[in-house]
Amino acid sequence: MRFIVAAVAVLIGVGLIMTGLGNVRTRTSEETGVRRRVNDLAGASNTSTGGRAVAQGWIRVATGIAAIGFGIWFALFGPA
Repeated sequence: MRFIVAAVAVLIGVGLIMTGLGNVRTRTSEETGVRRRVNDLAGASNTSTGGRAVAQGWIRVATGIAAIGFGIWFALFGPA
């Protein structure tokens, strides 16, 4: 069971890293989830550009690295 949890964490981490690097490369990012719905209701744009998009991209990369680290840790030291 711990290897399934670890695999899911690693897959999520890889996805976050790929998305974050895409944000950094293109300097654009899209809002998702609740924030997207709130922006739709308020009539605001769901696209971030420039420095804000790059910062969001790097945050996604860092979160992805943390998720991969957690997955590896959980595979090695998680409950049996």
